[in-house]
Amino acid sequence: MIRTVLITAMLVSIATAQQTNQPAEPPKKARISGSVVSSKGAPIPRAQVRLNGPPVLNDPSAVNMSATADDAGKFVIENIEPGRNYQLTAQRPGFVAARYGARTATAPGSPLTLDAGADLKSLIITMTPQGVISGRVTDQTGDPVQGAIVAVLRRGYQRGVRQLVNATTAQSNDQGEFRVANLSPGRYYVMASDRRLLDALSGAPTPEGGRTGNIATYYPNAPDAQAAAPLDVAAGVELRSIDIRFLNGRMFTARGKVDTAGLSPTSVILTAMPKDSASNGSLIAQLSQSTAQTRPPDYTFELRNLAPGTYLVQTRTQNLVNGVQSLRAGNFVEMNVTDADLKGLVIPMAAGTPIKGTVTLEGGDLKTLFPANSQNNAATAIAAANAGILVSGLRPAIGLTQVIGLPTPAASGPIEENGTFTLDGVAPGKYQLNVAALPQGFFVKAARFAGREVLHAGLELGAGGGGDLAIVLSNKPGEIDGAIVTDSNESHAGYLVTLWTKNPEPGSANGGVRTAYTDQNGGFQFRNLPPGEYFTVAWEEADAQLVLSRDFLAQFSGEASSVTISEGGQGSAQVKLISGEKSRAAEAKLP
Repeated sequence: MIRTVLITAMLVSIATAQQTNQPAEPPKKARISGSVVSSKGAPIPRAQVRLNGPPVLNDPSAVNMSATADDAGKFVIENIEPGRNYQLTAQRPGFVAARYGARTATAPGSPLTLDAGADLKSLIITMTPQGVISGRVTDQTGDPVQGAIVAVLRRGYQRGVRQLVNATTAQSNDQGEFRVANLSPGRYYVMASDRRLLDALSGAPTPEGGRTGNIATYYPNAPDAQAAAPLDVAAGVELRSIDIRFLNGRMFTARGKVDTAGLSPTSVILTAMPKDSASNGSLIAQLSQSTAQTRPPDYTFELRNLAPGTYLVQTRTQNLVNGVQSLRAGNFVEMNVTDADLKGLVIPMAAGTPIKGTVTLEGGDLKTLFPANSQNNAATAIAAANAGILVSGLRPAIGLTQVIGLPTPAASGPIEENGTFTLDGVAPGKYQLNVAALPQGFFVKAARFAGREVLHAGLELGAGGGGDLAIVLSNKPGEIDGAIVTDSNESHAGYLVTLWTKNPEPGSANGGVRTAYTDQNGGFQFRNLPPGEYFTVAWEEADAQLVLSRDFLAQFSGEASSVTISEGGQGSAQVKLISGEKSRAAEAKLP
């Protein structure tokens, strides 16, 4: 009897051990289903529905699933890995591309949170019939202009400045005709630029004393945005005969050479940008710029097709580093164009000074920053970070971005495994610090250059002012979970939420302002936060670039929820929804 009990106990023990050693079951897959309908509620058959995970560069495992709606507009997507921040979109010829939960034409839509085994039903994607603008571009004689860039613009914000921003672009055909589709209902402005044609002709000798050419012209016949006529585009309507006849203007050439300060770069690229638009990097600024490339031994240049005005000329050096072309932004020089060509210019190129630095991880092993087989491509890491794209498989990098001009990294370099880095040839100027490709769960705690704090104040480099940059990381970030509080029982999905630090941070890439959109449950998250005091609100309707403005946000500090986060701490926020009326009133007070 005792033997039988012992044998039984042994068998139970072995079975228990086997169960313990069995691998854990993978999380159950998720499923979503719903319908695609028109703005009037009618089903839209055969729409292409796509589910995407967050955009992650170099990540082959990123989710990208699709389905086709049936004749009743219904769709199903199954076997989805559990996760957060999924985006659900729909496309169908004749309709504006739609995003689930989007409350404005430019909003990215409501992110979906899919728990293990989740089965989300009755998701509705509403599509709006597209608006179309079509017309013809001609020169002063009435002849068609082929290859003209036609920009459809709308009122918005960029880098905190209210201006016309690009909605979409098209190019005229051999008959000068253009057609711009997929427009959401709204008010637009149309501008035509012969910039591409002018650039194509720039290889030909430029006549002395300038030339007469087509200048950027707004519909119907205006030289600037102030005199442009707005176009109100309704759903499903095509505005035809939006014809633009180019205005003529005198354009001049600036000739000279670059003083390379004794250096021998592979080439020097010069870009002349109108001074009044050089700080926002808009499409209009890009279409108004002139570019030249000069090479050794004399580094002579011609900047062509310059309308009268004041320009900032930026030098960018191109060098071959380990077989790869490396481009670095340099200094700015002011240039005035009046009524004649400029000759004999000498554009000084600041040699720049190296910045060396170290990165330390407070209370942790720095090696945890480097994923296995990570690639060393600092320029890509910084460019992706500036564009708001997550990166995977890249070595963390340090970058400096100039405060003015196009958001081009002025200098970048990888963080070595011993924590050191080098930024070569940094020209004098004001910079924002960017530490890119950090794994999840890390944040920049402190940064000092030559003994001065730069994480919040920014880095200002004078002539010959190199030095050491010390950066401290932490693996104990804070996080905030929140939800919207209203008296309404309507869905709280897809609302824009802004989180900002109590004190401005002009030295960081985001200025201390972060944004998120509420998921299908009305919830939101902010991760990888430095400790500090934060304010947060949600917006019924507001431009996503406007809510990055500190002057705008300051008007809502009294209505915002305040959350204080300690290092490694967790916080929660029940945020107020700011009405569209209030946000428009605050916007009207801005300069």
